[in-house]
Amino acid sequence: YAILDRRLRHLPGGVDEYLRLRALEQANQKGAAAGSASAPAAESALSGADRRTAEKELTALERRMQKLAEQIDRAKHGLADHDQSDYAGLGEKMKEISAREAEVEELELRWFELTEQLG
Repeated sequence: YAILDRRLRHLPGGVDEYLRLRALEQANQKGAAAGSASAPAAESALSGADRRTAEKELTALERRMQKLAEQIDRAKHGLADHDQSDYAGLGEKMKEISAREAEVEELELRWFELTEQLG
């Protein structure tokens, strides 16, 4: 767990995931500082129904990321219960875990885009 943007977030990737997210956040801050002249135009472009739609999508993304994090945790615990001599089965379980982690990364990128749009 880590506190990012004044929110408690579950980070199943541990310190590596935290460092990656911090690097993305810092890159976004540098980009926002460089493009601060265009920021007011972007905020005014997103208003009313578009803003509400973005907020709904943001909430849905957060719920989906939480569900995926729980699924990843369960799958990792299931890995420990699996027969350790069954390399093929372990490989399949790791493929499932990796696919879910990749989906979380995609959702996080979209989450960053939406939070940037919403300001």
